[in-house]
Amino acid sequence: MRERVIVFGAHPDDAEIGAGGAIASYARRGHRVVMVNVRIPGGPDDTVHHDRERRRLEGERAAHTLGAELLSLGLSRDAIQPNARLVTAIDRLLDDIQPTTVFTHWLGDSHPEHVALSQAVLAATRRNACSVYMYEATIPGGISAEAFRAQKFIDISDTIDSKMASLECYETQLERYGQGWLEAIRGRAAHRGFQISRHYAEAFEVVKDVAPIPEAG
Repeated sequence: MRERVIVFGAHPDDAEIGAGGAIASYARRGHRVVMVNVRIPGGPDDTVHHDRERRRLEGERAAHTLGAELLSLGLSRDAIQPNARLVTAIDRLLDDIQPTTVFTHWLGDSHPEHVALSQAVLAATRRNACSVYMYEATIPGGISAEAFRAQKFIDISDTIDSKMASLECYETQLERYGQGWLEAIRGRAAHRGFQISRHYAEAFEVVKDVAPIPEAG
């Protein structure tokens, strides 16, 4: 069965950091993957200056590198709230794509826009028969008082290079954070891989896991 996967990110690079290897793995195996960027930083409501057009183009290149489609909701900073407007926008996406699997931010993330987006995603998926997983907090990020519970692991040993190549598309972030940013992301993937006796992996918290029991081989 061809899977239909939606990966939500509040901003460009969020989905790549949390689930870039999984995105590439799904796409490489012929499944449809749609990445959704809810807001592109760079508007007048931002406290940190960003070049919005650069970030937009970087996101497009990164999605292409992973083999995914890219959608941008183009919302303002203040619009990322778990309210009817955002839930309705997500509802429309779900109705159009009919996903079998949804990835979103972790509710324990220290970034308020990440948390607000995931609250809206969980509200929108409450009636959908799709699996929902939350990826780990974005790097860099603040320290959270919550503990991430790694419940689902995806081996990304064969797609780690695609994941890192997608992140290298974000020259704005490399200028801001330096090579240590990439090293931290690769290091976490190596750590998660070690936990399951693989070279690299990504870990997720499970909100709901909808899967048939496979036939015995």
